[in-house]
Amino acid sequence: MSISRIFSRVASAFVFAAAAAVAPGQDGGDPAGKAVVLELGRYAFVTEAQWGYLMRSVDAAEAGGAAVLVLRIDCPGGFASRAADFADRVSRLEIPSVAFVEGRAAGAGAFAALACEAVYLAPDAEIGGEAEAIEWRGPGEELPERRAELRYWDVESELQGCLEGRGVGAGVVAALCSQSAEVRVDGRLYVREGDVLTVDLAAGQELGLVDGEAGDVSAAITGAGHGAGVVEFAAPDDLILRADRAAADREGGGEDLPLEQGGSAGAGDGSAGSVADDAAPIRLANREMAAGATGKYRDKIVVIPVGMESLLRETKFDFIRRVIAEAEADGAEAIIFDLDTPGGVGWYTEDVMLKSLPNLSVPTYSFVNTKAVSAGALLAIATDHIYMHPPSTMGSAAPILSSGGDIPETLYKKVIEDMDKTADAAARLKGHNTDIVRAFIRSEAEVEIRAPVVSEDGALGEVDVLINDSEDLLSINDAEAMEIVDGERVFAEGTALSIEDLVAKVGLKGEIMRAKPLGFEAIADWFVKVSPLLLLLAIAGGYLEMNSPGFGVPGILALICLGLFFFGHKVAGFMAGYEVLGVLILGVALLAVEVFVFPGLLVFGILGLVCIFGSLTYMMVDPLDLGATGTISWGNVGAALTRPALNLVIALIGAAVAILFALRYLPSTPLMRWLVLDTGLERGTSIDHPSAEGAGVAERDWVGAEGVAETDLRPAGVARIGGERRDVFTTGEFVSRGAPVVVVEQHAGRWVVEANGGAER
Repeated sequence: MSISRIFSRVASAFVFAAAAAVAPGQDGGDPAGKAVVLELGRYAFVTEAQWGYLMRSVDAAEAGGAAVLVLRIDCPGGFASRAADFADRVSRLEIPSVAFVEGRAAGAGAFAALACEAVYLAPDAEIGGEAEAIEWRGPGEELPERRAELRYWDVESELQGCLEGRGVGAGVVAALCSQSAEVRVDGRLYVREGDVLTVDLAAGQELGLVDGEAGDVSAAITGAGHGAGVVEFAAPDDLILRADRAAADREGGGEDLPLEQGGSAGAGDGSAGSVADDAAPIRLANREMAAGATGKYRDKIVVIPVGMESLLRETKFDFIRRVIAEAEADGAEAIIFDLDTPGGVGWYTEDVMLKSLPNLSVPTYSFVNTKAVSAGALLAIATDHIYMHPPSTMGSAAPILSSGGDIPETLYKKVIEDMDKTADAAARLKGHNTDIVRAFIRSEAEVEIRAPVVSEDGALGEVDVLINDSEDLLSINDAEAMEIVDGERVFAEGTALSIEDLVAKVGLKGEIMRAKPLGFEAIADWFVKVSPLLLLLAIAGGYLEMNSPGFGVPGILALICLGLFFFGHKVAGFMAGYEVLGVLILGVALLAVEVFVFPGLLVFGILGLVCIFGSLTYMMVDPLDLGATGTISWGNVGAALTRPALNLVIALIGAAVAILFALRYLPSTPLMRWLVLDTGLERGTSIDHPSAEGAGVAERDWVGAEGVAETDLRPAGVARIGGERRDVFTTGEFVSRGAPVVVVEQHAGRWVVEANGGAER
């Protein structure tokens, strides 16, 4: 016998001596003269808690004078070293032992069953076969520190020594320990080399390993000839999640995962990085509102939607900051970010992470529904709790240019270092896995999260849970984020199908209130979207006003559209500053100088048009398109000006079409017809041409009539023709007051004149 085996027996003797005083009956019943039933489940030969339960219970049953020890077995594997230790302990019992196999008894479970004096199988049960690999997702300290590297074939001789007194042959033990043994009895082949022996009821009885069939524990006890009462020594109710995590999950609606339900079905909170303990949600029912608070969010659950464009503009972040501040001041019960975003501006996101979220007394939640990519992932890690919609993804948060290109190397090093440290600080503060967060941001960061597994041959190994190559940015889905490793969730605390489902699971009680932008915040974005239409109306209105006497509807419409155009882009965070508005006004002034002071010089006109169209284009430049430098350069001029230039071209073409349509059809529409005098008059002396001699001439005969300009014609003004003052227009030329003019066109009350002879121009 090995030294370790001798040591084990000595230790068992000490445990035996103490068991009678410490644990006479683990369920409160006295084992004396009764059948003591122990449970051997999936983790019976894996965790310290289950192993301690088995050994203490066996010692207590023997020391307490139990009539018989009954093992109820459904165990598919376990550590080989513990299988040998337990089989040795059971084989040395001074009381009878019975095994009732109600499911599978493979590996360690098979040796525990065969170590008993009598073995009974449920109708569909079996002993042997290849053991299962059993993953352990609970706390690592629950695994044994020694002898975990031994395999079944390493303890084969010890098992044979334990089982030979039970009539189990060496060939059977060898066939259960490895695939290198062949078992034949009376010429019948039960297992060939290369397979692991599997014994059902019939084969077990033929081999003399199984005593009979039993439907339950009581039938097995009776079949073995014992009629004593039963005392259940229940296995400990261990959980996969650590105690603090399990408590937090109960607060948050998470599902407790007992040992029998563990494995990869759970969820995890990064064991591979620095992870702080989460606290239960903070309750604020009695919290006083801050001075100046509106009370709008008092005891409410404030939901902030973060969608496709929510992280793109400064105004959007102003909205997020405002809602967070109001929720904190009003004493909201919780803040939930409803995330479905491809990302946005990292600088503004970091500002929210560092200034708005760290020191809130209101608990914050991120609901990934269904994407939190780039800046969305950064925002999520700055909240206290992360929940994900199945299916959903988050991650890939490396900084890039808004155009989709890579940031220049020198600048990239500065940006990535800053973002890395910001995200790391937020993750540590909120208790999220810092290794995963780093892999979100840096492609060179590696993540290797593995879980311990008891292999098919009874040794300790590892299984990959989350592995990320050093060349790829990390993105994780809800299933990966919900894994459990070392008793911790990998990244997410739970899943939810909706905001309402999340609120119910977390246990929040307040009314759900979805935050909405203020009027100006929403209207400004709308004005940006219709900017080509505003420009179209402004240009068309300005042209029509220039060709109309006085100041009327077209001019008012043009000013309103320009004002809305500037206001929308200014409030929405575009480049529309007051200095750009000044350039626009300067352009209008230069055009006025061209028309009224130096007509035909062209210099002022060209400069004016450049200022006008240049300022309009610059107003529409999106800061996101300026790249990392924040200014227009040759490298980003295409990305910065493409969209504004396209909007301007659309506006000019649309304005041209609108002007032609207005000149052709507007005067004849019912709305405008009342403004135009088109009633014809018969010939008469009252409308005779001044050059006619007594003959009445109709109105169309005024073409060619001469007169004098009584005001400057620029191009509209007043001229005296035929002894009467008439509103006239020139064809675009400037005519000074007092200059002779001649009528060149007349229709629908519109008189068009031009300078006659030596008129001043």
